[in-house]
Amino acid sequence: MASNKISIAAMLLVFGVVLMLGSGNIKEVDAIEKICPLYCVNNLSYVICSSSGDTHLKLSCTNCCMAGPGCTLFFNDGTSQKC
Repeated sequence: MASNKISIAAMLLVFGVVLMLGSGNIKEVDAIEKICPLYCVNNLSYVICSSSGDTHLKLSCTNCCMAGPGCTLFFNDGTSQKC
C-alpha cells in the first residue's frame, strides 16, 4: 500500500514538472496578428512591394496575405492584384 502512495506522489511530481516546463512554450496571440492561408496564387509572374522599390521579386509561392500590404501581384496574363 505504501508503494502505491509513493508511485502516485512520484507521478504527480513528474506531472507538475512537465506542466511547469511546458508553460514557457505557450504564446499569447495579439488581435493584430493574422493567420495567413498557405496557398499559392496560380500564374504569378512577379511581385512588387513598396518596401523593395521597383525591384521585381520572383516568388515561387505567395498570396496577398503572405506578401502583405503595399505589395502588388503581377500575373502572366498581364493582370495585377493590389494587396
